[in-house]
Amino acid sequence: MPFTNMLLEAIGSKGFGQAPFIKTYKERQHISVSKLEEHKDITYINPGEFGKYVYTSVKEKRYIGFKELTYDFIFTVYDLNSRSVFAARLYRKDPQLDKKLKDALNIFFNSQRRPNFEARLIGLQNKEDYSYIREITEVLSKRAVGVCEIDMFGDSIRHVAIDISIGTTYNLLLLNRTYRPGELRNNITEDQFGRTLQIKS
Repeated sequence: MPFTNMLLEAIGSKGFGQAPFIKTYKERQHISVSKLEEHKDITYINPGEFGKYVYTSVKEKRYIGFKELTYDFIFTVYDLNSRSVFAARLYRKDPQLDKKLKDALNIFFNSQRRPNFEARLIGLQNKEDYSYIREITEVLSKRAVGVCEIDMFGDSIRHVAIDISIGTTYNLLLLNRTYRPGELRNNITEDQFGRTLQIKS
């Protein structure tokens, strides 16, 4: 059973956004960045980037990666039948993103034949404005797209990879080993993050 309605009910409730909100069918496994980069099998997505990615043969890159997720978040819609994914890395203060994202997402929805969609939302930090999450979740709900993985808020940096062939997400190990306790704690402020993107807060 997808978590879409559970997320809609939680949004706006007392304490939402103040602590990690995680809903998933199973814990994410790890995958080493060196393994993927050695075979040139990963495409990295930066803040503000989005698009459709397809895996139909071994000649194509099988993974998409997101390094150093903090105040931004990733939103993906995977179609199991075509092994294609719409993936976006979003930051709410990007003034150019909204219309372009909605137009691209509509094209993706309408271009899939006999689709079998599942969505994922991953990212953000505690006490951050999450209004954009509500808008996205309502769009998914109207199209009957189930959210199968939610990993939002907290005070940690996330590194994530998605296998386009099967839709599975992984924790991306940048140091090619599991992280030590506290090693992924986020130490930058949102203002500092915004300046790195040249977006005025």
